[in-house]
Amino acid sequence: MLTVGGLAPGHVARETVDIHHAGSAAGRPSLATADLAEAPSAPRLSTRLRLVVEDLGHPASPSPPVVCFRGQLAGLRTVRLGRFAPDHRRRYRFTVRFPASTEPGVDDRFQGSRSVVRYAWTARTL
Repeated sequence: MLTVGGLAPGHVARETVDIHHAGSAAGRPSLATADLAEAPSAPRLSTRLRLVVEDLGHPASPSPPVVCFRGQLAGLRTVRLGRFAPDHRRRYRFTVRFPASTEPGVDDRFQGSRSVVRYAWTARTL
């Protein structure tokens, strides 16, 4: 879904994903972190990276972005995404930002670091 490589301090990466609720009944979808792996384990790059997840509406008729989550990459646990009608589609944008530090050497600690996050999309039938 979102692959970011070589993200340097001060840079941003964006990706969109379309979700299709193929059920015949309405559902309540959610997004959750299923797995987070760090290398090295300290300092944790996922606590430095910032993530914004936005709901962009139906892919065929986009709407103004609605922020579903904003925080540390490591901070996304479970986000409820409202209600989906049967056979409904939505587009989400993931933005990852590596904020540049104003203090010399702070960002150097993360050189060569890696965070891998796997997300799970689920829906509960209403």
